[in-house]
Amino acid sequence: MSTQNTTVHHASDAILREQKQIRREQFFSNKGLVIGLTVFALIVLSAIFIPMFNGIDPNTMDVVNRLQPPSAEHLMGTDEFGRDLLTRVLYG
Repeated sequence: MSTQNTTVHHASDAILREQKQIRREQFFSNKGLVIGLTVFALIVLSAIFIPMFNGIDPNTMDVVNRLQPPSAEHLMGTDEFGRDLLTRVLYG
């Protein structure tokens, strides 16, 4: 009796592993889904972690640097009040 239960248990484990492998292959064969989820994950992670390391308040105004084009200091430029657009997008 114990041998039959063990055999059935091993067979069911093998079937479950095979089903997981099939699902994994189907998931990764859908290139659009993988790319979309990767982009989504990058957006979410950047929105969470970049503000921690950025150090710029999204509401800080610098009227002298208003309407500046993208540069090393402001990667997406500044708005009409001199606020950094990248910081505002990430906080938004």
